[in-house]
Amino acid sequence: MDWSRGVAMSFPSLIGCRRVVQLLGASARLAADDGRLSEAEECLVTALRFARALDVEPVLIIQMIGISIDAMAADIAQGLLGRGIVQGDALRAETARATDDAAR
Repeated sequence: MDWSRGVAMSFPSLIGCRRVVQLLGASARLAADDGRLSEAEECLVTALRFARALDVEPVLIIQMIGISIDAMAADIAQGLLGRGIVQGDALRAETARATDDAAR
């Protein structure tokens, strides 16, 4: 990042972050539909953790985008949990953390 640009700084890598979470969510849905529940859970946990990694960035806009991505990942996870397709404890714990963080 070019900190010398101040408020004009751009963050092109954040678009990629959003895409990664979308792809992990799609992979989770496909795996769940095929009955590969542990793979679906692993994809969702990874998506939630990936999104939360942006929380430590010192720039507010990055944190806000991280919260948005976090909420997107949590929505995907909750959709599969709500349908009873995936029921892993690790996923429930990550979803609860993501939902709590998104509500802040």
